[in-house]
Amino acid sequence: LCQVEAVYPASWKQAVDALSKCRFVITNRLHCLIFSALSGTPVVPVTNRSKTQAYVKDADLPCSLSKVEALSLEQLETIDRELLHISGKQNAYAKACTKLLDERLDKLFASSLIVTER
Repeated sequence: LCQVEAVYPASWKQAVDALSKCRFVITNRLHCLIFSALSGTPVVPVTNRSKTQAYVKDADLPCSLSKVEALSLEQLETIDRELLHISGKQNAYAKACTKLLDERLDKLFASSLIVTER
């Protein structure tokens, strides 16, 4: 049996700060995935939601869980061995998203200007 501390941050900045102190995070919530990545903390998504399934696929993450109840000691050991790999995948995905956004931002603003000028 293990002790789990419940944390209730009052802001997203407090959430990112709290997550940055973790060795890794297991979650099925998209915002927690994002905040974990922003904090530099490896994340292991629980893929019982379509958004977390998409994140695992898009970021090509090496570890995920179908449900928390299925978590085994063997999976925890695998996750522990893969933490650097997970972080690397998260960083690569963030860079790819930034590049894509940079490439498309001008087009997005250009099309929104056309719509507002009509």
